[in-house]
Amino acid sequence: MDEKGVSPVIGVILMVAATMVIAGVVMAMLVGFKAPTTTPVASISAENYVETSGLDIIINHNGGDTLKANDFEISVVEVGNPPQYETITEDFKAGDSIFVESTTTGNAAYNDATNTISGGDSLTNGEKYNVKIKHISSNTVLLDTVVTVRGSP
Repeated sequence: MDEKGVSPVIGVILMVAATMVIAGVVMAMLVGFKAPTTTPVASISAENYVETSGLDIIINHNGGDTLKANDFEISVVEVGNPPQYETITEDFKAGDSIFVESTTTGNAAYNDATNTISGGDSLTNGEKYNVKIKHISSNTVLLDTVVTVRGSP
């Protein structure tokens, strides 16, 4: 008749385990607090653009949040190749366009005076190119589309 529900040893083990779980939750909350990174919301499109200097791709910001300078990057590569991003050093706001002049972004450079990317491998008539825009702070892809380059310069 002298039985107890839980032995004192089991009770101590349960209290220590509960204390450790609570301490872990508190530490995770304290370490995990940092300023949230917001992802911009923007309507962006890319399309074939033919002008006298050659076959180009034009990237248009059709509306939404402004992409801040040095906080987004663009990749234009032939479909099947890994992205090669070029950081853009100027704000990209609604109504703006960026030209990828007769070239991919591999080994290219951005010219903020003319809003152009040039210097990479040549675009080829009839080929498909993957155009991506990535927001650096949130590591979010804002545009991922395929553009077929057509026409003659």
